[in-house]
Amino acid sequence: MAANGNRKDRPVQNVTMKSLMGFLKIMEIQKERFFYC
Repeated sequence: MAANGNRKDRPVQNVTMKSLMGFLKIMEIQKERFFYC
């Protein structure tokens, strides 16, 4: 059970990190557009 639970936690963390990085990238792009405009 514990090993199975850990396997389930890892993908969730990866998705969270990917979504977080994507969000930061979007924020950076919006900042660049705002400053350049």
